[in-house]
Amino acid sequence: MKTGKFISLYSKFTPKQRKSFLLFVKSPYFNGNLTLIDFLKEIELVLFDLNSELNPIAIYNKIFNNTDYNSSKWRLTLSQLFALAEQFIALELSRDQELKPLYLTHFYRSSHLQKRFDHSINEIKENLENSSIRNDHFYDYQYDISQEIYEWQVTNRRQEDYQMDKILDYIEIPYYIKKLKHSCRCNTLKTIHKMEINFPFLSDITTHIDTNELYKIPVLGFYYFTHLSQLQSGNEAYFQKALHILFNHENEFSHQELKENYITSLNYCIRKANLGQQNYLELLFDIYKRCLDKDYLIEFGSMSRFTYRNIAENGLKLKEFSWVKHFLESNKKFIEIKYRNSIYLLELARWNSEQKYFNEALNILNNLSFNDVLLELACRLERIKIFFEIKEIDLASYQLQSMDTFMRRKNQFGYHSEHYKKFVSYCSKLFKINIHETKQIKTLYSQINSEEKFTERKWLLDKCTELMN
Repeated sequence: MKTGKFISLYSKFTPKQRKSFLLFVKSPYFNGNLTLIDFLKEIELVLFDLNSELNPIAIYNKIFNNTDYNSSKWRLTLSQLFALAEQFIALELSRDQELKPLYLTHFYRSSHLQKRFDHSINEIKENLENSSIRNDHFYDYQYDISQEIYEWQVTNRRQEDYQMDKILDYIEIPYYIKKLKHSCRCNTLKTIHKMEINFPFLSDITTHIDTNELYKIPVLGFYYFTHLSQLQSGNEAYFQKALHILFNHENEFSHQELKENYITSLNYCIRKANLGQQNYLELLFDIYKRCLDKDYLIEFGSMSRFTYRNIAENGLKLKEFSWVKHFLESNKKFIEIKYRNSIYLLELARWNSEQKYFNEALNILNNLSFNDVLLELACRLERIKIFFEIKEIDLASYQLQSMDTFMRRKNQFGYHSEHYKKFVSYCSKLFKINIHETKQIKTLYSQINSEEKFTERKWLLDKCTELMN
């Protein structure tokens, strides 16, 4: 059934949000239409029951006592619920409990209520001290508090320690964090898109941070070392320092920052591993496990199908078969439903193939097809490898020709195209080589080894090595 905009939106609510939204809809202050409450309750019962299907007519008849179904009235009701849902979201986002004490402090100061002002300031300071977060928002908040204190002192006492040096720190430190954070984002995007963004004074800032050892502030240090690791990818010490801060100072970042920072670290490791630096596979695996334990890879209850595949493939490369099988089963539910079964089966086939259960793998692959051309290529490539492994060279060659034709016909692979073309070219040479001509095999091995990166480079090198032995 095609879902409407309210159903699509409401399905993304967490259980806590759904409970709060029901209270919101029940409030006469926000909603005067009592029918909407009954509608919401019925939709809640059906939508999140895996054994039930959303049936507009059944719900409509139940609410309106078997009145003939009116599709216009059904759509209008959902539209009204959608409007309330958007109002609810806006209200939730505006209820910033962190800023509430600051607003009160501002009111007490401007109203000249000294005792309430002093109490409010002390309460804010105590709460900040007890909070572990030390990101740019923390320093911004410190600046806002300092401004309130300064305004109070100037207005009421005049001769005080205005702590101007601390106020300057509260201006500069969050600025450095924001600037370096944004620089790291842009540097990441540069690896995907051609873009040039000018960052004035960035070199002066990094020099100032280095000279004054401001990188000892963990959150600032993370972005500082990440920025340097992106500019000087050959100097891996910078990345290791950034990762050390991330691992040991998680509590100083917000949850959203941790998600973004771990993904940045994952991307760095993936690039290194793709360049053949196998030592990064273990580190990548460790970071993936950390992210899974803390739900950093789940967004609105879903995991990207590409992330799902990348994690499984990383585990298979390390021969962590038991762990990968558990991962595939336990995280399948997070994949978008239209891709869920096919992605799961593709990786299950890969799991079987890597353990040389080739018949089981082929049985799965032979029943798979994809609308996504890259996934279709991955499926075809796996068949080629399996047929070669079981000595069915004619079938492997046929599949290779079919894959080449598929690529020429589709032509929708972006930068992946060159990687797959090299696989086809070298695989074709491997299939035709005389297994008794060691010199030919060594030449092919050298040719493949001289290539920096392409699809299944390691598999082809392994097959050449096996033929030479």
